[in-house]
Formats: sequence, C-alpha cells, structure tokens
Amino acid sequence: HTATVIANSSVTLQPGTYCLGIKIVGLSKVTFAPGVYIIKDGLFLVAGSSEIRGEGVGFFMTGITSFTFDPLTRIDLTAPTSGPLAGLLFFGARSQKEALTNTILSGRAQVMTGTIYLPTTALVIDSVANVGSDSAYTAIVSRAMVLRDGPHLVLNTRYSETDVPVPEGIKSAGQPVRLVK
Repeated sequence: HTATVIANSSVTLQPGTYCLGIKIVGLSKVTFAPGVYIIKDGLFLVAGSSEIRGEGVGFFMTGITSFTFDPLTRIDLTAPTSGPLAGLLFFGARSQKEALTNTILSGRAQVMTGTIYLPTTALVIDSVANVGSDSAYTAIVSRAMVLRDGPHLVLNTRYSETDVPVPEGIKSAGQPVRLVK
C-alpha cells in the first residue's frame, strides 16, 4: 500500500506494508484486522473526529515514520498475543532518527493495551483526558517522554486481565514505575 488516505469513510484495513504512511481524517472509522502493520517512511496520522480500533494489532514503524493522534480522535488498540510483535503495540525500529516525535493528543485514547517501544524516538502526551486508563496494562519504553499540560497518563498493571504478553522485567508484582533519564 502506498500513501494510504482514508477520509470520511468506514473501512477495515488488512495487515501489510504501508509505504509513505497512513492518514485517517475527517469522520472516519477504521478497524485494523489482527496482524502486523509495517509503516515505512510516512506519518501514521489519526485526525479530525476519526476513530481507530484493533485487537491483536502491532505497528512496526521504520524509516522516517512517527504517529500522531489528534485531540478529537478515539484510539482503541490491543497488541497481538502471538507472533513477531506479541505484546508490542508500537515498535519503532532501532535505526529511526532521534529527531522523530510520536504524539498522543487524543482525549479518547483510553485503550492502548501492550507495549509502546520507541527506543530512539520521543513520545509526547498532551491530552487533558486520561490516556490508557481502560487498558489492562500499558508499558512505555522511549528515548524521551514529554508530558505536557497536565495529562493523565495511566499505566495500569492488571496483567491477569489480558492474554497480551508482558515483557520480562516489568511483570514482577509490586515493581514500581520508574522514569529513567
């Protein structure tokens, strides 16, 4: 797929490689079928009042790729339970440039179950609503994380409520959340 744009439509996308990004705009409702979505050299943008949903989905971002979820969007995503991205909701390739920034502005991003792994890029959360509050768990690994304007980032640890695998090292009961420079 090349330069995928969905505007004011309701569609189901299939796993595969999406070169030059995915843009979901207007009043679109997009369901991601279970599987791995490779996004190469383009923005993964959810804008307007669009909604995205997907169970068993993993997004592998490579090249010059980042994601942005605008303020009025709805995000409801759960990582795969098996396969190459088991437990990984977003996986940023280690070769990505540090200048890239992934942004969650959405006021309705309560379900993001799995691990957001962005080892070389930044994650900015700038939402006035709870982010991740309805997820069984959300783990975040990023080069940098910026919380703006008092967002409410909820990192639940209700691991027994999901079949999505939890990365070793964070599953231990009672392990405190750590922000590391």
